[in-house]
Amino acid sequence: MKHLSVISNKTKDPNMNCAALIADYAKSLGADCEICDFDPSKSEGKSSYNARYVDANMIDDKTECVIVLGGDGTLIQAAREICKKDIPLLGINIGTLGFLTEVEFKDYQLAIHSLINDQYSIQERMMLRGSIIRYNQILYSNDALNDIVITRHGDLRVIDMDVTVNGDYLTSYTADGIIISTATGSTAYSLSAGGPIIEPQAKLFLMTPICPHSLNHRSIVLSDSNKIKINMLNSRNDNEPRTVTFDGEQFFRVKTHDQILIERSDIVAKLIITQNRDNFLKRVSDKLM
Repeated sequence: MKHLSVISNKTKDPNMNCAALIADYAKSLGADCEICDFDPSKSEGKSSYNARYVDANMIDDKTECVIVLGGDGTLIQAAREICKKDIPLLGINIGTLGFLTEVEFKDYQLAIHSLINDQYSIQERMMLRGSIIRYNQILYSNDALNDIVITRHGDLRVIDMDVTVNGDYLTSYTADGIIISTATGSTAYSLSAGGPIIEPQAKLFLMTPICPHSLNHRSIVLSDSNKIKINMLNSRNDNEPRTVTFDGEQFFRVKTHDQILIERSDIVAKLIITQNRDNFLKRVSDKLM
C-alpha cells in the first residue's frame, strides 16, 4: 500500500501530533500519506452518520487504507462512514480499552512498515441494519458495527417487548432493554450485560436482555440469515418514549406498537490485521483480566 490517509480523534490527539508522527513515518518509507483534519461543523448535512471524526467525502479516491487514531469508538464511527467507499481501516489505539484497534501507538512503526510492505490481511466484519417501523411505514434506518440497543427513556420503568424471528414468536422480555449485537460487539455493551464473548469474524446475531425481570433469560445466538423484530408493547402511557441506539451514537425515539426490524446489513466493515497482532483470545485476556 502506497496511498494512505490518517484521521485522529482530536479529544485524544488535540494538536494532531500523533497523526503527524504516523504521516511522517509513512512518507519516510516512500508512501503518500495525507492527514484528514476533520471539522464536523463544516460537514453538517453531508454525512449520513453525523460524523465526528471523518467524512467519507474527505478521503481521496486513491486512498488504499485509512489509518484511524483513537479508541474503539473512533474506529466504529470511521468504519460506518468509510465503508461507503469500501476502503479498509487500520486502527491504532490512543484510547483506553481498544478491542477493535489493531495496534497500540507504541508499535505504530511496526504496523506502518507491515502495511507498506503488504504484510497484512483484511478481515470483513458483519454489520447490522436496523429499521424503525410505525403503522407499517419505515420511519428510520441505520447501520451498526457493534450493536443496536433498545432501552427505556426518562422515568426508571421497565419496558415490555415481544421478539419474533422470521415472523415466528420467540420470547418476551420485561427488562431495562435489549442489545442486539454482532460478534464484533460481543466485547462491548453486551459483555457488560452478561453476554458471551464471541470471536469477531463470526457471522451471527447476539441478543442480550438488560437486567431482565426473570431468572431464566440469557443471551440468545441466532444465524445472520434471520430477521429479528422487536415489538414495543403497552406501557403505562402509550406515548412514553423508548430509545433505539445505533453503535451508541445515533438515536431514535420509539413508543408503544412500534417495531424494530434488525437484519444483516448489505455493507461490511473492512479491518486490516498486521502480522504482529496478538490473537483475539490473548487480547481479551490482556484487556479484561
